[in-house]
Amino acid sequence: MNEDLRKLYTKIQKNTIFTEKEICESCPVLCSREQKWHWLLSEEAKRLKDKMRIENKSGVFFFKGGKCLLLKSKCCSIYEDRPLECMLSPLSFHYKDGKLFWIIDIGCPYFKKYRDNKLFWNKVNDFISKIEPYFAEEIIKELIEISKTINNFDPLIENKDFIIIKEFKPSRVNQWS
Repeated sequence: MNEDLRKLYTKIQKNTIFTEKEICESCPVLCSREQKWHWLLSEEAKRLKDKMRIENKSGVFFFKGGKCLLLKSKCCSIYEDRPLECMLSPLSFHYKDGKLFWIIDIGCPYFKKYRDNKLFWNKVNDFISKIEPYFAEEIIKELIEISKTINNFDPLIENKDFIIIKEFKPSRVNQWS
């Protein structure tokens, strides 16, 4: 695994705020959602190609068939080796008008439980600020391409599956589109 991705994974795992096991175990979304947009970074697609069906759409990789085939009895069978999208869940990214944004899945039980809790949003923003510096330029470029591809076949924001939290920083992201 490339060092930038390893550092990012480590930073996410050490700082995640989504740790309430009973909420995650009751989750009816993301890995069990019947949609086409479960994405993978290219390095993750190479690493996981023998463990899951992967579809390449114009150079962008997705879990083929929507529902993650590695979900066994409501648990991830590759939890320690799960991809970035899974590590960040319920957070993700959306590219619009030349900018990359952090978004949150409104179907997530965390969102439903804490959406009106100011402390929760402070924790979300703190988590983002801790991990954002660990997104290497190569990863950010790939996230933009992933989001553009998703927008072409499944406009999530317009479908109201997610809401925008804030713009992804550093601002130099605009130079990478």
